[in-house]
Amino acid sequence: MMLDIRCVMRDVVDMRTTLDIDEDVLNAAKDVAADRGTTAGKVLSEWGRQALAPRERAFSGEIRNGVPIIRGGPGARKITPEIIRAIEDEMDEEYFRRKMGPVVRNMGEV
Repeated sequence: MMLDIRCVMRDVVDMRTTLDIDEDVLNAAKDVAADRGTTAGKVLSEWGRQALAPRERAFSGEIRNGVPIIRGGPGARKITPEIIRAIEDEMDEEYFRRKMGPVVRNMGEV
């Protein structure tokens, strides 16, 4: 879908350009704009700025016990052994049998 955009810049009174934007992206921008009470152009500009903004790297470069340390973003929960155990408890043992094979209970039993 072709979109004709008018841009107002400080030194240029009126400038136009044509962008070829995929229809699904344009529709999403229009939906977001309608929800926010703004224009699709402003939403697309915001998305462009977000895409161009430098991001924090999740991998800090730190390695502990041979495992890379990955930092969570703002508001990220710390993964604790208790959280891992709770998740493991919720998982179905049959799932592990299908994916991993039989569970060895002791040396003589499979």
